[in-house]
Amino acid sequence: MTAGREDGQLAAAYRKDPSEEVFLQALNDHMAPFEEACYQALEERWPVLHVFGAPRSGTTLAIQLIAANLDVGYIDHLTASFWRAPVAGIRLSRKLLGDRRTSSYESSFGRTEGLHEPHEFGYFWADLLHQHDFLEPSASDAAAIDWRRVRTVLLNMTHAFGRPLAFKTFFAGWYLAELSRAMPRTCYVYVRRDPVANALSILKMRREYAGSEASWVGIRPRAQDRLEGESPEVQAAGQVHYLTAGFERRLGSVEQGHVVEVQYEDMCRDPVAFLEKVRGVLAAHGPSVERFGTPDPFPVRTGAADDRRTATIRNALRRFSEEGGAVR
Repeated sequence: MTAGREDGQLAAAYRKDPSEEVFLQALNDHMAPFEEACYQALEERWPVLHVFGAPRSGTTLAIQLIAANLDVGYIDHLTASFWRAPVAGIRLSRKLLGDRRTSSYESSFGRTEGLHEPHEFGYFWADLLHQHDFLEPSASDAAAIDWRRVRTVLLNMTHAFGRPLAFKTFFAGWYLAELSRAMPRTCYVYVRRDPVANALSILKMRREYAGSEASWVGIRPRAQDRLEGESPEVQAAGQVHYLTAGFERRLGSVEQGHVVEVQYEDMCRDPVAFLEKVRGVLAAHGPSVERFGTPDPFPVRTGAADDRRTATIRNALRRFSEEGGAVR
């Protein structure tokens, strides 16, 4: 039996039904041997696309835009129920739901609603990468992953779709070199947001999703230990700073032409331009991808806070940059 991620204590509105979790876990444990027996050694014909960034940076909107408007495969809510049998989930979803592509472009702290909306597939990544918490992995953690199996699973999934496969994968930013070595066609969308607005949004997520500003939420840098005892504002600023610095350091290992870097604010103002950049990077490493829609611009959410909180975050970001090198 494989345990899911450790999400910690959440506010009541976001807690999962324990009986449903037990049922789905048992179903996945039952289906896993069948799934494994069906895997084949397949060629890398289509690229896998990973959307990643700091928590509350705009990654959910990015994957919703991609899923609703580009001819790629993605993980919907039905498929997400089969994290240990993803190919079976893909085939069931395509048979029952078809290839309908719609999105409300709404979410609640990364959670989307509706069978057709993209899903983070967190249990899948926890199982595949042995990532059962949200803490930045060490080099030994990366070395312990069976990257040959990662390749096998992901390529069988792309062949089930017969097209590129797009994920919103927070963990991908920590394994850029390894993913690219395992599958050279792999592409990435790296989303960044104004760091002050990003930190303010993390504080809101702490309050409403976790129930307290004292609670950590989302992926966390290894520098978390040095942030313990600091105010929530400083912790949120540090979370944004250190994750961003780590992602950008790892991006140096990826060949040019495999990455779309986008600022959340720019993506909101011109989503079509963003989609065209994604189309371009996918086409450079596989067949051309069709664009179906022309989404309208979105309002840029900047977050609301008093001057004191904003000043505290700005000062913390400045201090972290001076101590450990600036983040662009």
